[in-house]
Amino acid sequence: MSDDGYRGGGVRRAALVGAASGLRSQAGLAGVALTARPDDPAGSLLAHRWGRIGALVGAVGEAVGDKLPQTPSRLSAQGLLPRLLLGGVTGWALAAREQTRGAGGGTHEEAYQYAADGEELTRSAPDAAPALIGAAVGVAAAAAASFAGARWRRIAADRNWPDWPFALVEDAVTAAVVYAAVGRPDGRRRAGAGDPWREETLYEGSYAAREVDADIRPDAYHQPGG
Repeated sequence: MSDDGYRGGGVRRAALVGAASGLRSQAGLAGVALTARPDDPAGSLLAHRWGRIGALVGAVGEAVGDKLPQTPSRLSAQGLLPRLLLGGVTGWALAAREQTRGAGGGTHEEAYQYAADGEELTRSAPDAAPALIGAAVGVAAAAAASFAGARWRRIAADRNWPDWPFALVEDAVTAAVVYAAVGRPDGRRRAGAGDPWREETLYEGSYAAREVDADIRPDAYHQPGG
């Protein structure tokens, strides 16, 4: 897939996870953490067992607290700022993840690229622009969803209706938006899947890249007793 394809997919995911963060500040982070891989951007934290548990507990706790009458307005500073912050963080994470995983879930080993000259092997640095765009889109989507969610809940308050049915509908919408943001991309395949020549090339390239990397970072490949 082209760079424009990665960027478009990343922006879409950033907008969705930002909107989810505007509705429930912890929901987008939980979705990102539960689907993270160790080699994703910030994956060493998000994909860790305790990172996932913490994000999930935060999301559940917020969903419960949202129903309590003493919970402050999401449009107050203490309600809005976390939504904007987490909208930006999760938007960055998904846009960077989309770029890193490539066409439908390639591994970090595919970031190793053969140089055009000689047999030199290089490790290319990813373009930071898509992730930064994702962060900005996430913040904007979180702001819009925060105001939209507050307006939705205001309907019940203005009519003296019970708030909890509106809150549950918002919970369901949030869950659906998170799923759309972090779910598997449609119509894509893992890079090289079904193409024997491509799979062999990736295997040989990653093996050679590991040999080069082992010379640079020998501690990373040290085996106990070796």
